[in-house]
Amino acid sequence: MNTSKRFLAAVFLTALLISFTGIILAMGKGMTQSKLSGPSGVLYFSTGASIDKLDLETKKRKEIIPWLDREGRYESNSTYPVYSPKEKKMYFFRSYVWPVRRQLVTFDLKTQKEEEIQELDHYIQALSLSPDGQWFAYLLGGLITDPTGERAEPGPKQLVVRNPRSGEERVAVEGVNPYFASPLWASNEALLYWNVSGRIIRLNIVNQEKKDMGFKGLEPCAISPDRRTVIVIERRGDFDTAIYLLDLEQGKLEFVKRKRISQFSLRGSFIWAPDGKSFVYTRQSWSNHLPFHEVGNLYWYDLATGRETKLANTVSLFSGFWLAEDPAAEEKLQMGETGSDVES
Repeated sequence: MNTSKRFLAAVFLTALLISFTGIILAMGKGMTQSKLSGPSGVLYFSTGASIDKLDLETKKRKEIIPWLDREGRYESNSTYPVYSPKEKKMYFFRSYVWPVRRQLVTFDLKTQKEEEIQELDHYIQALSLSPDGQWFAYLLGGLITDPTGERAEPGPKQLVVRNPRSGEERVAVEGVNPYFASPLWASNEALLYWNVSGRIIRLNIVNQEKKDMGFKGLEPCAISPDRRTVIVIERRGDFDTAIYLLDLEQGKLEFVKRKRISQFSLRGSFIWAPDGKSFVYTRQSWSNHLPFHEVGNLYWYDLATGRETKLANTVSLFSGFWLAEDPAAEEKLQMGETGSDVES
């Protein structure tokens, strides 16, 4: 081989090597970006019995509020956890099965200490906290029992507001839709709810003024951190549910996705990311009409890409909140030290 041919061969091999190296680096970069583009932070959520937290990066899950007391005697259901940013505390509703007791409880996420703040004489549903922490909103009722006492059918609920400090409580709305999952705070003075006609109503709790948002058959499920966008769902059939975003300022709907899933596996499961750019939710697959008791999986939906990603299997999520950083870490309580890996 003469000199010119050797030179050309060397140039060709060098170019091939550079190209190959570039491909490997690009793949590595893409994998890194893919890994970094996933959700981070921690979820605090109710399973319907206990309250757990899940690290979205490590998938470590830990029971925070157990369904048995410290002596392992009394069963309880801890539900509707809400977060107060100023206090760095979680509020939730606890109901003991026997003996029957109902409590409003606060839990300090930094010190991991809980405190009963009020004993209640009724069972509440869908606890939510105003942005300034001055008011709770929740639902009462929802069942109508026939004269024999053997059957209970869904009936209108009451929307109640309560001052967590003074205990002042008043009914804000009589006759909320019996299938409504949770009142949503659009501001410190305004609530969104679903009326008996299936319409989204904005209520000013100070002057009691009501505004019909103009949509029927769309159920409000979760409001974004900036209070501008609401996730709503529309039931189109027994196993056909559509998810939308409602812009409260412009009054416009944006279609997100449609799934062959039951709306009963959605509702209170939507939780917005702290930056408002994505959300997580649990859903049942209902593929081939699986049983109703099928436990849902946890999914993450990124609004920028429109991509849905399954994060974990068998996660029951009935309301909760998503924090960018876990306050418990400030007390050097390492996430997942006694937690378990969640299958994904």
